[in-house]
Amino acid sequence: MLPFSVGGHSPHSSPLTIGARALRSCLVAAGLALAVAASAQQILYVAETNGTILAIAPNKTQTTFATGFNTPKGLAFDSSGNLYVANSVGGTISKITPGGTVTTFATGLSTPRGIAFDANGTLFVTNAGTGAIVKIATNGVETTFVNGIAQIYGIAFDSSGNITTDSQTSKTVSKVTPGGTKSIFASSFTSVAGLAFDSHGNLFVANSSNSSITEVSSLGVKSTYLTGIANPNFIAFDASDNMYVSAGSLILEVAPDKTVSTFASGLSTPAGLVFSAASAIPEPTTCAALLGLTALGLVLVRRRQRAA
Repeated sequence: MLPFSVGGHSPHSSPLTIGARALRSCLVAAGLALAVAASAQQILYVAETNGTILAIAPNKTQTTFATGFNTPKGLAFDSSGNLYVANSVGGTISKITPGGTVTTFATGLSTPRGIAFDANGTLFVTNAGTGAIVKIATNGVETTFVNGIAQIYGIAFDSSGNITTDSQTSKTVSKVTPGGTKSIFASSFTSVAGLAFDSHGNLFVANSSNSSITEVSSLGVKSTYLTGIANPNFIAFDASDNMYVSAGSLILEVAPDKTVSTFASGLSTPAGLVFSAASAIPEPTTCAALLGLTALGLVLVRRRQRAA
């Protein structure tokens, strides 16, 4: 603590002390957040159909995060870092806190598969048993958002808030606007499973029957992105646009240059994939303002010392 007062303020409330404390806290928080974010973005969570949720670190170390689920499929994180799991058998959604506490978030669903949150924190679930997308509010209230998509599977939001999903019956990919208007976005797939967007807004769809990944541009133009991946299921992207695909007993990593490598093996029919959310990082302008307050305190201190 500084042994003087400035401008009639005690040492505990001087601009210098307040600014220094706040700036230090801001910078420490920013540093910690950056460190956490760097690691969090690289932790891959995997739903195994034997009822286990795995966490796989960047060095490929596997740890069991939670157990006791009923043929889990889709995974999604909310903005608070809670992980949600779609139990395709039993028709429930489970919620796992960062500390590992498991509770039931929603019940009464019919073969839920893909799950995703919109920008408002509302959870959307593909209900394969009824061919519907179910909307679940933060308080757990369920409503049908759209229906008529037979054997619906994956789900992902684009940058405009539209839902993209696919049908294993019609082998099409549909787009659903925030208002609930449904349209066919791409068609004539041989099969469909999980899907995901990269950072450029391109959609990637797993074609399980012909061992390939299809890329769909923002205009709906299809092209074969990758072949030779046996039984691709769910897809996820990390912060560097590396693609991860659950396939058989493997998790495959596909670099942006299409180099394929095995990220994890020996798994029990992995399904849903999701990367943990990054921690919030203080805005640069916030730290800059606190730096200015600290500088003001230093100026006042020097003036006081010269006057003395």
